[in-house]
Amino acid sequence: MLDKLVRVTWDQAVEHVRAYHERLKRSRLRIAGDEGTVDPIPSVAGHRWLHLVTPEALDAESAAMGHCVGDGGYDYLTWERGRDGLPERRRCARDAAAGIWSLRDRDGRSVLTAELHSAGYVAQIQRRFNETPQPEDTPHVLVLLDHLRAAMPDLRDPDWIVRDERDGSQHHHHWMPDGIHLRL
Repeated sequence: MLDKLVRVTWDQAVEHVRAYHERLKRSRLRIAGDEGTVDPIPSVAGHRWLHLVTPEALDAESAAMGHCVGDGGYDYLTWERGRDGLPERRRCARDAAAGIWSLRDRDGRSVLTAELHSAGYVAQIQRRFNETPQPEDTPHVLVLLDHLRAAMPDLRDPDWIVRDERDGSQHHHHWMPDGIHLRL
């Protein structure tokens, strides 16, 4: 930006400052907005998952969550733009379900960001500032995975989710009911 400063008009500088302060405000509030998102999936306690399908949606999520999903590093997971400039759903349902998903609370604040690949695995799920998911996040993650299994039947659970072979229930490995023991 400093190299361009001699070519920037006053109005352009004011617009840059306004946009900067808007990004700061959104980051403090953790609100990325719904632009560039599709396929809302209702989750537990009024939360919802949104599929982020544009580079701009990834940038907004990055600003709200304080991690690196924005700035182009994950743009290859977004959808191509059609002739009208809007993102187009990929041809195969499996590929359309893959990508970056954001869990939003009832107030629209970002809570979790998940990266899913069409090969049937969860690459990562992060809280704000790349913190690891907490036990209370497990039901939300299970909602997303169960929903996406229609398109990806072989989608595997993340390593931190443990299934109880007795009744099929699923738990965070740090928060399991009495009587469950891990076999390694």
